[in-house]
Amino acid sequence: QINFSNLLEDLTVESWVQFFATGKGNFSGTLWPFLFHSSDSQVRVEEFRVYNNVPYSPQKSLIFNASPITVKGPFNISLDGATLDKVSVTADFGTHINVSGDLFFDLQKGMNLHANGDMLKVKDFSPVSTLSFDGTGNTHATLTGPYPLLLIDGDVYFNDLQIDRFPLGNMKGSV
Repeated sequence: QINFSNLLEDLTVESWVQFFATGKGNFSGTLWPFLFHSSDSQVRVEEFRVYNNVPYSPQKSLIFNASPITVKGPFNISLDGATLDKVSVTADFGTHINVSGDLFFDLQKGMNLHANGDMLKVKDFSPVSTLSFDGTGNTHATLTGPYPLLLIDGDVYFNDLQIDRFPLGNMKGSV
C-alpha cells in the first residue's frame, strides 16, 4: 500500500488527495531517459479522499470520499507524467469508464483526459454529498488544464435518477 499524501509530502509537494493502492503488472523501460511502459497493469484504489488542505493539517476538511475502484490497462510513465491509453476504471457499484490522455507532474500543465463512461452507477458518486443518489447513466467528458484550474466539459445522461429517494426520472445535461 502507498499513502499518496505521505509520498507527496516526502517529495515536498503539497497534496490534497490521499488514497491507498495495491497493484500488479509487467513493466519495461529505461532509467535514463526515464521511461516505463506497462501493457497489463491492474491497480486497486481504496480510501480515495480529497481534502481542501493537506490531510495532516488541522484546518483540513473532507470534500470527497470515493468508492473503491479498480484501474486496468496500458500506460507510460516519463519525466513529464503518465500517458493512459484506453484505461478501464471500474467502481464497486458497477460504474465503468474508459480513460485516455495525459496526467502531467507539472501542476501548470495539469491533465488532458478523455473519458467515455458506458455505465455510470450514480451510487458510486454519492460520497460527493450527504444525500443519497441512485440511477444509471453514461457520459462523454474531457478534463483539461492546470490542476488548480481544471476544466470539465462533457455530456451526461441519467436513467431513473433519484436524489434522496426523490425520483427525477431520465435526465441529460452538459457539464
